[in-house]
Amino acid sequence: MNYKLIVVMLFLVMGALVEGKRLANLGHKLKQEAEKVGKEAGHILEGKVAQKAADVVFNAVLRKG
Repeated sequence: MNYKLIVVMLFLVMGALVEGKRLANLGHKLKQEAEKVGKEAGHILEGKVAQKAADVVFNAVLRKG
């Protein structure tokens, strides 16, 4: 094989490895962000459920009283 071709192929492989690493880092950051958003959504949902439960109890107390 021609040495120039080997050098070009080597640079292409190195570039692909660098790009793969960059994409892996980006994927990891996206996963972390999705987990954070999921936790926030969970807290919002917990708050809404707690509010609904408080409303039900409050309404039951009003009806009995």
